[in-house]
Amino acid sequence: MFKKLILLVTLSVINLSAENIGSTTINEKIIATGEETGNYYKVGLELNKKMFKGKAKVIKTSGSVENMLLIAEKKADVAIVQSDALSMLDIFYKQYNKKADDLVEVLSEAYEETLHIIVNKNSKINSLQDLNDKVMVCGGKKSGSSVTAAYVEQSYNIDFKRILDVSIKKGLDLLEEGKIDVVFYVTRAPSSLLSKYQNLRLLEVTKPMKNNPNIHTVTLPKTTYIFLKKDLKTYGIKSFIIGKKDSNNLNELTNIAKKTDLKSSYLYMIPLDSDTLITYNRRYGNKATFRLDFLNNNLEKIASQKILNKLIKVNDLVNKIHFLSDKTHWKKNNYWSTPIEFIGTGCGDSEEFALLKYLFLVKLGISPKQLKLISLNKPLKISKDETIKEHIALAYFHKIDQAPVILESKYGRNKIYKYKNQFQYTILKNPENKNWDRIFKNNIVEQDIDNILSCI
Repeated sequence: MFKKLILLVTLSVINLSAENIGSTTINEKIIATGEETGNYYKVGLELNKKMFKGKAKVIKTSGSVENMLLIAEKKADVAIVQSDALSMLDIFYKQYNKKADDLVEVLSEAYEETLHIIVNKNSKINSLQDLNDKVMVCGGKKSGSSVTAAYVEQSYNIDFKRILDVSIKKGLDLLEEGKIDVVFYVTRAPSSLLSKYQNLRLLEVTKPMKNNPNIHTVTLPKTTYIFLKKDLKTYGIKSFIIGKKDSNNLNELTNIAKKTDLKSSYLYMIPLDSDTLITYNRRYGNKATFRLDFLNNNLEKIASQKILNKLIKVNDLVNKIHFLSDKTHWKKNNYWSTPIEFIGTGCGDSEEFALLKYLFLVKLGISPKQLKLISLNKPLKISKDETIKEHIALAYFHKIDQAPVILESKYGRNKIYKYKNQFQYTILKNPENKNWDRIFKNNIVEQDIDNILSCI
């Protein structure tokens, strides 16, 4: 079955046409990425900005295998690929009577990706051995995930009933509907696409991948996703940036690629597409864009830490934003601004601080069921002449029947602390309720708030 799948992958990309590229100018650079909902596409946007000053064309593809063929056929200048797919370049390039080294230059290592073997939460599949005679999606025959899936299939002696040639997003929808059994997805963790689902479960790998040195065992911390109940062993695969061999400025591209820090991309932790980012920058200015980048860089540093450190550091990070009452800021007695408005203007009061902390902590893997926005039943004096009637904070409940930890904003205690009946509070609203989102759509492009809320 392994050889059959690899043959299908190879044959499926032999007849790639210029239809994938669209019209381009003679000097326009092409960056081949992946599905628009996946990480490669976001990385492509980042490469465009850092390598080509936004002047290249970023195209969506099926993934690593298609990207390698586009480079070989000189239909793309730069692409992102998985290392396990990259190791098979000689096989894919036999149709040209050439070897990989004749057609492709590895410009730089990008980052490590993780294999997600995804089943429905209520599935009876509990191990990789249970995948025999099951229906699987791995992003299509031209994706890098299909190559990794083939190696896993061989290593665990799995014989799938059927492999559907559809995207990961379509596969996850089919999984949710109970129409397929499993999705194999190689991507950087945590994946913003997977973070939108709660009724998922990941299967654990049980042995090292001896038949491929490019695939190694890694541990996915349970805080990575809200549906993980424990740390989980899976496979890690490095990704690389590659370029076509005969590029006129190959040395320059290689130098730029090596200096490109993809790990600090705000498109990772706070995924804004390029159009939204342009709108954001135009509306709020360069300083606001730097603020977005600062928040993202710090969130990435917090991602692998323990829960208590996440609470402390997210609280400190958000509290660096300037506190300003609605009356002064918006000339209104009570205005709930969107997270985009809060980050963009760099000002807000207690509800904005509490909501942004909620969004960031959920993005960092804390369950939304453990986080509640609370209203402290007392006015808060913030200056000699101004008192806020409604003061809001974020409460973290390690267990629902235990006293919460309170995350305060600047004019509270400016730190986190254990609740010990210091005051009375009311749970203002359950933030995991989708109706909550509607409050934040005033005076803002709807796409903006959807992009920020997609973090959870």
